[in-house]
Amino acid sequence: MKLILFDIDGTLTRTNDVDQRCFSEALEDVMGLQELKWEDMDFLQVTDPGCLREAFKQQLERSPTAEEVERIKEVFISNLEAETAEVEQFREVPGAKAMIDELRDHPDYKIAFSTGCWLHSAELKLNMVNIDYNGIPFGNADLAATRDKIALEAIRLTEKEYPNLLFEETIYVGDGLWDLKTSALLDLSFIGIDVRSSGKLAEAGATNVLRNFLDKDAFYKLLEK
Repeated sequence: MKLILFDIDGTLTRTNDVDQRCFSEALEDVMGLQELKWEDMDFLQVTDPGCLREAFKQQLERSPTAEEVERIKEVFISNLEAETAEVEQFREVPGAKAMIDELRDHPDYKIAFSTGCWLHSAELKLNMVNIDYNGIPFGNADLAATRDKIALEAIRLTEKEYPNLLFEETIYVGDGLWDLKTSALLDLSFIGIDVRSSGKLAEAGATNVLRNFLDKDAFYKLLEK
């Protein structure tokens, strides 16, 4: 039995752009902060709470209060919900829904989500592309603040859900350099999704990269590689 951890933004849903825009707008609306300098961040911190703390560090030279975090989170989610009227901003990575549906019932695999998003945000995006997440263990940024700890939470939740199963391998599926770094840090196998054909994962050393999930045979071959 193998465990597959799926990132969401850029991996299952094409929502990176709307997510970053709504997040930046929330930072500006609540605190008057400018757009975050993503390139200055440690990859493991590329999560909703990590980005929030980094914005405060870069521009205010302090950490946010609990009240500020909750207010920014509230405005961010509200911004994201308002954008759902423009459904083209919430697109499925081709083949993602069919792949998740098939893996849910596969005898050789269990699946879980491992996302740097706050849970409400992640669920909203999956709902918009009709990916059913009910019953799937869900590591998210309400449980931990860094990518590695979120992945460990996803693994913990899966082991709690299936206490009698022994997983011979855990495979991390993601689109970002932070996903690649997380898999390396935790000694997990990695499959990259490069829906934009940017080549960044391959340039960073990822050897198993697909553009999407349309070629199921190719994906299964990588799972068994």
